[in-house]
Amino acid sequence: YVAPKEIQIYSKPDEKSKIVEDINWNELGIKALNPDLCTKDVFEAFEPEHNFALMNVIDELDNWCEVVYNQNKSQKGWVKKSDSGKFYTWYDFMNRFGKENGLTIFKDIPEAYQKLRTNPDDSAPFQKDFGYVPDEINLTFIKGNWMLIKFLNFDNSVTIGWTKWRTDDGKLYAFPNLNN
Repeated sequence: YVAPKEIQIYSKPDEKSKIVEDINWNELGIKALNPDLCTKDVFEAFEPEHNFALMNVIDELDNWCEVVYNQNKSQKGWVKKSDSGKFYTWYDFMNRFGKENGLTIFKDIPEAYQKLRTNPDDSAPFQKDFGYVPDEINLTFIKGNWMLIKFLNFDNSVTIGWTKWRTDDGKLYAFPNLNN
């Protein structure tokens, strides 16, 4: 959920339910009902200089999405979708921001995720180990938990192959490079 500058979080997907958190953010950080909350607790990604704050969504209804508003304590609540905030599925988010900005592959990921395959399938042959994490990784295509990526090697050759960007249970191993 690309969060607007003002976020009211409800205990249930109903505006008559209790407000469990009220968060305002700007380039300096956040102001919340809970004074102990900080930006890293609330946001998955926080780029205030680009007016961008991203909250993790765990459920969705027509006009509501359930967000984690305190990742440190696994606290969650419901946000009413509005024009000022934008909800993306992970697929749409990766497609939009990954293609626009390139990707970052996380360090210290399991060995199986450090290898490129010839097809988007766990049984497909390995084609190449990363061996290192390239600075610029271009997202070409997403199919389920797989992504087709392209990057430049040290010898100026181009490598293209498939790797998983998330596990079957949703753990991420790649993320759009939002610093661009």
